[in-house]
Amino acid sequence: MSMIKVEDLTFSYPASYDRIFDSVSFQIDTNWKLGFVGRNGRGKTTFLQLLMGNYPYQGTIVSSVPFDYFPYPVADQTQWTQDVLQSVCPQAQSWELLRELSYLDVDSEVLFRPFATLSKGEQTKVLLAALFLKEGHFLLIDEPTNHLDLEGKEALAETLQSYNGGVLLVSHDRQLISQSCNRFWLIDKGELSEWHDLDAVNARIRETSSEITVPKTVVDARAEISGDSDGLLEQLLDLEQRLADDLARKPKHQKPLLQAQWREEIERLNSQLE
Repeated sequence: MSMIKVEDLTFSYPASYDRIFDSVSFQIDTNWKLGFVGRNGRGKTTFLQLLMGNYPYQGTIVSSVPFDYFPYPVADQTQWTQDVLQSVCPQAQSWELLRELSYLDVDSEVLFRPFATLSKGEQTKVLLAALFLKEGHFLLIDEPTNHLDLEGKEALAETLQSYNGGVLLVSHDRQLISQSCNRFWLIDKGELSEWHDLDAVNARIRETSSEITVPKTVVDARAEISGDSDGLLEQLLDLEQRLADDLARKPKHQKPLLQAQWREEIERLNSQLE
């Protein structure tokens, strides 16, 4: 049995007094399809970044398999899509890419277009297609449905169900998690607990909503959210543009800490707009 072992994990952002994780220990079977849920701002995206080794932390994380993360940053979006996918998954054969694209209902002609000309939904699908070809890797998938329509979400759920490997999925789409995952972890106040019933997890989140205070992030320096839907949408679009602009930079110039914080805030705004 192949495992990911985490011992005494402790982490907080430099500008925060609140610990996202406080001496937590657990193990993950690399064959699990694990749905990671919790209130917005509780550290779901942060945990994926810790597994990727992008933040310094206290404790130990030991894995017998490599990790791969979605969304994958594409520095040069003028490249042909097939070249982008070959950089993500260089060992993949052309027929394998075509197969995965068909599973996600993507026309093969996108391979012969510049990546920048694809819609956001098409970009999401082609990067996921390459990710699913990473045999022997444990996949960390962060909010894959932001740009997918209903059909795209259903195709993704079916692909995740048939994927022969382990996944840790972060998504505000409860139906996707319910259809795709066989275990659920709740993060709450720096602690993790395992659940086998997603409805029970969601009920627990609702029960504790009045007790939870979302920690401040860099983007919280702006004016307080008004509650007006137009204002929320404007802030959401602004954050998405900031994230897209930063992802378009060369990797060495990107700001992964801010990206994680922006994604947490985007998730929270999406939840309020639902």
